Amino acid sequence: MRTFYTISLIITISILSISQELPRKAYFGAAVSECEQEGVEVSQIGKESSAKEMGLQLKDIIVSINGKPVLKPLDLYSVLDAIPAGEKIVLEVIRDFKKKKLKGKMLGRPLETSENGEVLYDYFDFGEGKIRVLVDQPASPGPHPSILFIQGYTCFSMDHLGDHPYGQLVKKLAAKGYVVMRVEKPGEGDNQNTPDCSEIDFYTEIDAFEGGLKKLKSYDFVDSTKVVIWGHCMGGLIAPIIASTNKVLGVVVYGATIKTWEEYLVEMFRFQNPYFGVDYVENERIVRHFMDMMYLFYRKKVSPEELAQNDVYMQIMKNFMNYDGKGHLWTRHYKYLQQIDDFRMIEVWSKVDAYVLSLFGEYDFEAFSDFEHKTIVDVVNKYHPGKATFKQIDGTTHAFVKAESIMHGLKNQNYQYMKENFNDEVVDETDPVFGAWDMDYNDLSNTPTIPTVSND
Repeated sequence: MRTFYTISLIITISILSISQELPRKAYFGAAVSECEQEGVEVSQIGKESSAKEMGLQLKDIIVSINGKPVLKPLDLYSVLDAIPAGEKIVLEVIRDFKKKKLKGKMLGRPLETSENGEVLYDYFDFGEGKIRVLVDQPASPGPHPSILFIQGYTCFSMDHLGDHPYGQLVKKLAAKGYVVMRVEKPGEGDNQNTPDCSEIDFYTEIDAFEGGLKKLKSYDFVDSTKVVIWGHCMGGLIAPIIASTNKVLGVVVYGATIKTWEEYLVEMFRFQNPYFGVDYVENERIVRHFMDMMYLFYRKKVSPEELAQNDVYMQIMKNFMNYDGKGHLWTRHYKYLQQIDDFRMIEVWSKVDAYVLSLFGEYDFEAFSDFEHKTIVDVVNKYHPGKATFKQIDGTTHAFVKAESIMHGLKNQNYQYMKENFNDEVVDETDPVFGAWDMDYNDLSNTPTIPTVSND
């Protein structure tokens, strides 16, 4: 699972409905990408942002913030997250091969707008803290059919997605007349007193989205008999887990897996690494070691720190898994990854007594097998006949973007390309499901079954 850092921060501003006690976080408003030299390169600057007010320019290389070095995008975001609105900030940048300092204050994040209604900023209690939800609400009073969107693996805010593929998906579904809710993962956005997203476990993330579902059903403008959970990537695992214990009309998933992650990650190494230039014979050697390593990681619950005592495993984690020496792999805490395999996804799907639409992007590099998506349909229909449908979205990547091939998609993960090549078929396939699923809601099981959880 490779992480890319094109996070949309393009902003439009107007007054919206806001029901909140949560203060707005500071808004830096620049997207950055890794570069070969020191620092990170500015690839996008939002309107009405702190970055714009300070005079930051495209192609500037940010090397430090308030004296703290910035070596990669995550360094930038981790430093910015700790700076409240109104506080002074000093950037050291390289522009035209010369270093210069930019000074200013962090502005508060503006509110989103909607051309088709309003965006409600709300929250729900979560442990000792509060979690922000953003709800695209049609102008008419309703009640409306509704979608809980569950994003993928990466930790970043769902506020002001702009033309990022997630932003386009959410806004285009909302334009069809649906209520669409986004939930901030713990530690992200305006959330108060919640643990850092990079430190939480898988169960905590599930609990956060389940809290979002309950909040969504509580609104008087929502038809609680017509709620669908829409899960992308990791959201495609969380969605059925939640749906197996909560009554919903349907589940839509895109880019999901049903295999154990011990199995999936081995296949991922074998499939993906050659695209990054790893020699096939060398990659097979790596995969053999990785298989042994994943057995220890998932079956024996061995930590990365323990695995790192083996020089070969250490090199694999460092070169292919973004191991930081502090218990994180691919930017998430290792226990998050281990707990995914506590859930047997075939059994989870067998308990989903709801209508299911399984979408597969033909050129999906992350969830690269249509077998997974077709099996979801086979399992659901085995235990709940006629409830599930498979649909391939031709010429489309994991990020809902049009491409000519897998390699073409990999070479065009920049913001501008994704903005201009979003595949509306993903929206069009989702749109009619409420009509197709408009049946007697009371036929759905009133006694959801809890999926089996195993530590073996």
